[in-house]
Amino acid sequence: MARDLLFEIGVEEIPASYILPALTQLAESLGHELTAARLSFSSTRTLATPRRMTVIVKGVADAQTSETRTVTGPPARIAFGDDGTPTKAATGFARSQGVDVAALAVVDDYIQVEVTDDGGPAADVLPRILTAAADALSFPKTMKWGPDRRFARPIRWIVAMLGNEVLDLTYAGVRAGDVTWGLRVWSPGPHKVESADAYEKLLLDNYVIADHEKRRDTIANEALRVAGECGGRLVEDPELLDEVTFLTEYPTACAGGFDERFLKLPRDVVVAAMKGHQRYFAVESEDGTLLPHFLCVVNAPRDHHDIIRGGNERVLESRLDDAEFYWHEDTGSSLESKVERLKDVVWLEGVGSLYEKTERLEALAAHVAEAVAPDALSTAVRAARLAKADLVTEMVRDGKEFTELQGIMGREYALESSEPPEVATAIYEHYLPRFAGDALPRTPAGTILSIADKIDSIVGCFSVGLIPTGSQDPYALRRQAIGFVRIVDEGALPLSLGELIRKAGAGYGVEGRALDELVESVLSFMRLRARALFIDAGHAYDLVDAVMESSFDSLVGVRPRLTALTHFRAEDDFEGLVVGARRAMNILKGQAPGKFDPGTLVEPASQVLNETRETAAAGVDAAMASGDFDSAVRELLKLRKPIDSFFDDVMVMVDDSKLKEARLGLLEEVKRLFMRVADFSRVVLEGEEREE
Repeated sequence: MARDLLFEIGVEEIPASYILPALTQLAESLGHELTAARLSFSSTRTLATPRRMTVIVKGVADAQTSETRTVTGPPARIAFGDDGTPTKAATGFARSQGVDVAALAVVDDYIQVEVTDDGGPAADVLPRILTAAADALSFPKTMKWGPDRRFARPIRWIVAMLGNEVLDLTYAGVRAGDVTWGLRVWSPGPHKVESADAYEKLLLDNYVIADHEKRRDTIANEALRVAGECGGRLVEDPELLDEVTFLTEYPTACAGGFDERFLKLPRDVVVAAMKGHQRYFAVESEDGTLLPHFLCVVNAPRDHHDIIRGGNERVLESRLDDAEFYWHEDTGSSLESKVERLKDVVWLEGVGSLYEKTERLEALAAHVAEAVAPDALSTAVRAARLAKADLVTEMVRDGKEFTELQGIMGREYALESSEPPEVATAIYEHYLPRFAGDALPRTPAGTILSIADKIDSIVGCFSVGLIPTGSQDPYALRRQAIGFVRIVDEGALPLSLGELIRKAGAGYGVEGRALDELVESVLSFMRLRARALFIDAGHAYDLVDAVMESSFDSLVGVRPRLTALTHFRAEDDFEGLVVGARRAMNILKGQAPGKFDPGTLVEPASQVLNETRETAAAGVDAAMASGDFDSAVRELLKLRKPIDSFFDDVMVMVDDSKLKEARLGLLEEVKRLFMRVADFSRVVLEGEEREE
């Protein structure tokens, strides 16, 4: 017989962002513990609100399945005397396994016994399993109470039932029962739970939609309906929708309004006031113009909206009043006039002010523009001059309510200051991408400035030892590095990363050997981020390593090289080419490079390899000049047989120093040709095993 398990942990309100990860952990941990305990089940389902995390496990067996296992004990020479009499070691082992000494057998000079565990009732085993599953939960921050328990928020009640039987479980000082709680104020409870099947209906009758997916759909549909009643359409925001799903238990959408004068503010300011402070949705007309309405998702039945609406309107009006004041204060002077104030703001302890960063950005923007888009140079440099000025405005500066609008307000203030639209756009775009999957800059000047800003920040932090560790990255350097790689890669920008890092390092006054070490350190950091990015995009790790070893300084060719190598990997000649490249590279290890004189090659195999190399090199040059990496690899495939013949017929390491130098020189030229495309020695062939 099988019954359903209901496990609900009732808590004070948990932060919205904590809930889904914890639910996943709870379901996985519980499934693992049930399997390890030999308790079969058919499926698990998770439910959650801000005040509860619940797992329903269907079809849990009433008892553990039996298990027979072989247990090995001490060596036979220790377990039995010379006359075959069991020693204390044998009797002790038998006793520990619950068997008679006569049941012991000797196998391969060790004593063994087969032990059958019939298992116990599920109700006896489940309290330990549920405790282990709860203990396995991790949260970004936890609270501690009692002697040994930590949780995101205080636990107030626990429901633990197998069928209609309450399990004997106490966790964090709370004894499990069959009682849950409904929505505060409207139907708090307690409410008796009859079974897992009755759980959701019981909560719904008491104003709790336990299924978070249903709750999300309810909010989305309600918001669309109410926005239509306001004469507009919902400004959809999936991130906000996810958040309010885990801020409510019985959500309904309530419309409110605000004074139309606030619509004169920039759209992003109005939306930020709604979303950032109050978690409201905005409403717009069919042409995309904001309307003086908002939607708030409230934790209450609809017949209480009139009471709630007024309070929400007053709170939003206060926020918009602040924003209106900041806007008028900030637009009373030009954005340029605020640049001097950056001298009083420390960007980072040990590396100077925001004004000094601005000066470095101007120089770096000019350097990048000359390489990738000379026509955008003046726009990019002007945008660099103004890029950080909004950080000292009333709207954005530290301690204010709209700090998340940095860049956005820079754009708006630039336009109000009659700066060219391209400059204003570049100011906004230089923060892109802000997170994984975010849009990249679309304009040349924005692209240039984003590259300059990211590399300046990374190099600046590295120059004073603020290097990310496994768990710490307070200045989001990994995110900035990934953004940098995405911009350069997806834009196919012809930029030398080494030169750019060196330029940025010089801007911090780093010189000589210290600058060389800084460049190498930052390159290594960037290489790791790029490697992860290309592997996540679906490319084989060994091909990524092979290509990046040969061409990472310029990211332009990485992706097409990867595509070409992936295409040719299935061809018969490719494996032979890799083996040949490895042989050439291996024999060169530890050898000092010498001069290569083709005239000293006397063996036909050497001459054929050199002639083929010269022909292939010309082909590779032409193919790579036109960006045709498929043809470049095809040219290299021509070397496969000449390399094999060379190693079959020619002894490289001979006593004759001139012949040895000539042959090593030939192989060095072959290696250089290979390395123009990839380090083939890093390619893993079928059947080989290498660590990623």
